[in-house]
Amino acid sequence: MSAFSEALFDELKKLEIPFQNLCVILPTQRSGLELKRTISQRVDGTNWIPEITTINQWAGKVSGLQSANHIELVGSFYKAYQGVMGANAQSLDTVVGWCDTLIKDFNTIDSHGLKNADVFKDLVAYTDIEHFSFLDKPLSESQSRYRTFWMSLKEIHDRFKTELASRKLGYSGMIISTCLEKLDTVISDDSTYYVFAGLNALSGCEQEIIQRLIKEKRAECFFEVDPYYIDTPNHHAGTFIRSYLKKGIGKALTPEKGLLEKDLEVDIYQTDFNLQQASIVGRLLENLPPESLKKTALVLSDESLLTPVLSYLPKEIEANMTMGVSAADSAVAHWMDLLFDLAKRTNVSDGDLLVKLDVWNEFKTNQVSLIMLPTMHAVTPPNGYMSIDALRESVNDPAWDLIFDWLKGEGRERVESLIQIFGQLGAAAKKSENKLLEIQVRKVAEELQVGLAQLKADGFDLLDIDGLKKIVFQWVRSVKVDLIGSHIDQLQIMGMLESRGLSFDHVIVTSVNEGVLPPKPNLESFIPYEILNHHRLPGKRERESVFSYYFYRLIQNASKLSLIFHTNREGMSGGEMSRYIAQLQYNLKILNPKLQLNWYAPEVSENSPIATAELVKDGYIFDQIKHHIEERLSASSINRFYEDPLEWYYTSVIKLGEPELAEVSDATYGTVVHDTLEQLYLPLVGGKVTLDLLTKMNSKIDEELDKAIAKNRDWVGATQGLNALLRQKAYEMITKFIDSELAYVNEHGAFDFVDAEVVMQAPFEVDVEGTTIRANLFGIADRVEGHENGLMVVDYKTGNVYPKDIGGEIDQDTLQSHPKLAQLMLYQWLGQQHYTRRIKGAGIISMPKPYNRGLCTEHSIEEKEIQTAYETFLAETIRAMLNLSEKLEKNSDFKYAKFE
Repeated sequence: MSAFSEALFDELKKLEIPFQNLCVILPTQRSGLELKRTISQRVDGTNWIPEITTINQWAGKVSGLQSANHIELVGSFYKAYQGVMGANAQSLDTVVGWCDTLIKDFNTIDSHGLKNADVFKDLVAYTDIEHFSFLDKPLSESQSRYRTFWMSLKEIHDRFKTELASRKLGYSGMIISTCLEKLDTVISDDSTYYVFAGLNALSGCEQEIIQRLIKEKRAECFFEVDPYYIDTPNHHAGTFIRSYLKKGIGKALTPEKGLLEKDLEVDIYQTDFNLQQASIVGRLLENLPPESLKKTALVLSDESLLTPVLSYLPKEIEANMTMGVSAADSAVAHWMDLLFDLAKRTNVSDGDLLVKLDVWNEFKTNQVSLIMLPTMHAVTPPNGYMSIDALRESVNDPAWDLIFDWLKGEGRERVESLIQIFGQLGAAAKKSENKLLEIQVRKVAEELQVGLAQLKADGFDLLDIDGLKKIVFQWVRSVKVDLIGSHIDQLQIMGMLESRGLSFDHVIVTSVNEGVLPPKPNLESFIPYEILNHHRLPGKRERESVFSYYFYRLIQNASKLSLIFHTNREGMSGGEMSRYIAQLQYNLKILNPKLQLNWYAPEVSENSPIATAELVKDGYIFDQIKHHIEERLSASSINRFYEDPLEWYYTSVIKLGEPELAEVSDATYGTVVHDTLEQLYLPLVGGKVTLDLLTKMNSKIDEELDKAIAKNRDWVGATQGLNALLRQKAYEMITKFIDSELAYVNEHGAFDFVDAEVVMQAPFEVDVEGTTIRANLFGIADRVEGHENGLMVVDYKTGNVYPKDIGGEIDQDTLQSHPKLAQLMLYQWLGQQHYTRRIKGAGIISMPKPYNRGLCTEHSIEEKEIQTAYETFLAETIRAMLNLSEKLEKNSDFKYAKFE
């Protein structure tokens, strides 16, 4: 039973107010369930249970406003913005790229009860000083439009709120400020007595609401705190509540024994890799008796660890998960990406719309496509292009008609087709035997269908394909797909936010790393720091204080604490233990001698709970691997399998996403460089690479690079800090590459540019224990060049590559240990199936040294002996992947490659 709910129940009894007249407002629904259970166990006989709700739900009820979803917010914002800016308004697909930041600023202003006229007056003055005060010439047209936008922010804000209110919708700041406006009605017409409990960082409006209700003797407020951080003046965990108690807002509920005097055992586990934390969790839980599990919470600071943690969860343990996975990491998001890619790669030729068949074949074999459109159809030929009408006739199945309408449609027709596609997908998902996939698909499909219908109703359905994709995927990133949530008497798995108002004897916290706990703050804002600070709006310090409170409140009622962090520094950041571990070690330990800290690391002993991670291939995992092989087996997947089988399972088979970082990751950097080169070279497809075209290309690098950065959601801002340096590095790398191209053409003459970002795939059958497995081998070549003696398949690498990386014989041992050679051989093999022209070979262009054009395989797939040897390697690889007797083991020596 929760210590906080016990203490709160005692305070409710002291009020001597009938429970039917009480409304208890808590931070989460889960803490409300805990209070209900406490009341049912502590009250004798039949009695009323108070109304128990969250502050957001209560504010929505008082205000009469529902929380708008992302598409509703964007549509309403654009209507307001367009109405104010008129002819100067940017297009919706452009506004989608920046409006989320401004809406977040509006939310902050409203939730703190500020007068927007004051804030925007300061903002206009600041902008004038920064951008225009030193000009000695009249403003240009673009400068004038820019200044007009800043001067119009107040009116845009007002119209935005009016538009939402007309639909009885709002965002959280608007809802709580409207609740404050209607508080007099609540006070005069309502006989309910309100109890606010377990809250921490209150907005300005929330503070005023609680203060007024207390003043009217209609409310009480209780904060869950520990004397350690409340009585320590500079301790971040007590930042907010100390100020509230000084203002007379509420009372403090403290535990019987605080952090300075209680017995607390803290086990700290250090791992080499992020995913290795899951194996530690499994080993900790398998040793706990059932009664202890009921009093245990597993808190995932990085919620992307949920999938591997579930894989390691002992089968006999039942768990309650009050959290979900991001829809952006789901299988349906990948399918949607293919759907949009299919439309983007549909070309016009002589009035006909032509579908790129390699992209089509990948789309139609996707697992989500098979839910919606279960009938498989062969398409001949497997590569090249086919007109939509010819393809429709070839398929000859009405179930696919919506997809063809989507490809042919524009503007409103395209949006209408997308609405119907999601409707059909949601209905089909109900019949799926894969329940996890069904939940993901239904959640995304049903809600997105409603959001797009609203977009259409608002008249914002003339977006081009890029703008439509941008708004759809921004919405998808805001959606969480719930997994499991049932009984209370089980192991509890939750995120840090869900832990508010709950208490546990044993708390296990993963990813206790700096930058994850506390997370790096998202400081994107149209409002400069000086103005935020002047109006006392929350910033970096306040956000850190919020998570400091979450952490210390979570541990203050525990008797056992298990903290896990990883030391993997691959990428731009990571690998540093959280400041909270250091605070326990160097601050709390000194003040409380009863605090016991135990450190565990892989070097301790063979019996350490951090033994090498492994996973046994049961039937479920086997089916996942088989599906992965049959859906899309790429060179990167094959190489990762040999580098680290366990990492391969998580990243390639079940496609587990890595946590988002404030800085640009290696993978994101490489993607941006590749995307920029793709757009620069696309106009050359089917023609020749000449000196004239390359010279003109140089002037477009800046524009295409900025476009590539803008469409990549992981690259937040490129104008300051590390991201700005990386942007400059990318620019110099691309410029140097084009200079090398000029030098090559100047020496060897123009060459054919056959294709860019070409998707190649082909079936490959393997006998596995008497069963034929039909693998779909897959690769995307950055470019295909045409020379006199045949085609050359080329791959860009943003890291250094050396001749030794692609040398050696074509045999099992060499291909396993030379991933770049294995990739080039697969590209040759696929190219042989894809093109009718002879495949001369495959090579790599290493961007740091682009003048070296000799990084090519010395083996030709045309040679029968080489082809046989390579296909033997493929067959043995697939058999090894599916071998049930071989465990998926963690390779502790594996390190991610950089800038691939």
